[in-house]
Amino acid sequence: MPLPTRETAAAAVAAALLLSACGGGSAGTAPATATARRVTTTAAPPKKPAPPAQLRLVSTRALPAPVQLPALVALGGGRVLAIGGLDALDVSVDDVVRVAPGRPAPLGRLPAPAHDLGGAALAGKAYTFGGGTAAGPIATVTSIGSSGAARAAARLPVAMSDTSAAAIGSTAYVVGGYTTTT
Repeated sequence: MPLPTRETAAAAVAAALLLSACGGGSAGTAPATATARRVTTTAAPPKKPAPPAQLRLVSTRALPAPVQLPALVALGGGRVLAIGGLDALDVSVDDVVRVAPGRPAPLGRLPAPAHDLGGAALAGKAYTFGGGTAAGPIATVTSIGSSGAARAAARLPVAMSDTSAAAIGSTAYVVGGYTTTT
């Protein structure tokens, strides 16, 4: 059996109301009063989708030296640092390089060479978490100030490299990583 259309359903409701108004009550009672209301709802207009993120690729800036696997930390004001990494001979480096703004330039040095560091910005400073060396993973947390001066700030509970880090508010989250047992 096909479903009734909107017009058919409306006609059925109108007929029921009309019949009840024409004396559908029992003897000795007043006929029922028919009242019909049309209720309409207005759906909220659909929200506009968020505009797409604007990505900007800068490929014309050469680093002071080739490097792979550095920690990249975005600081306020468009400043980006590349910290540590491996050189062209797969040897860990201790370089802290300001990648942006402007032409990349050396800014400072880590207390010890390392690669595969996690990096995040907290309170205007760059922090690195763990990292790898020729001897294996390290547990060092390093703080790097705006001048490029780096110092050991804390230690991770376990030595690890290949971590990922991100800051939300005043908390840095360090996830993943390689230890000698994982």
